[in-house]
Amino acid sequence: MKSKVCFLFVLIAIIASFVHSDLVPFQSCMQGGAFVPKSLDLTPIKPKPGDTLVVSVMGTVVSPISGGSLAVTVSYQNIPLFQNKYDICKVVSGGCVVQPGTKVVKIEQPILSFAFAGTYNATAKGTDLSGNPLACINFSFTVV
Repeated sequence: MKSKVCFLFVLIAIIASFVHSDLVPFQSCMQGGAFVPKSLDLTPIKPKPGDTLVVSVMGTVVSPISGGSLAVTVSYQNIPLFQNKYDICKVVSGGCVVQPGTKVVKIEQPILSFAFAGTYNATAKGTDLSGNPLACINFSFTVV
């Protein structure tokens, strides 16, 4: 009986982790970069005006990265609204030099209090210190 109860708790925990997953689809907009994205997580999954959106991309670094920048452009109804640039060394887990292996790129972006409800599109492009492309992804998120 005790093993059945333990099994039930484990099963509920597994189901709950899938139900509360914030993984969202994304498209790669380049091939052959030093960072190969595998998954994208948004928290909260549907932000409201005034929230801070946390974007985490997990992937594989295939060659060392000594530094660079990440440019994120956000558009609404195909109209670019803004672009933010981030220092790769500050947004990649472990900092620089980024060694090969599994890494997470994490950025936080406040949603303006007057943001319109609707679907926004974002493009994130990473480049190294010489301007060579590291990775590029496109994804969407919805402000409610």
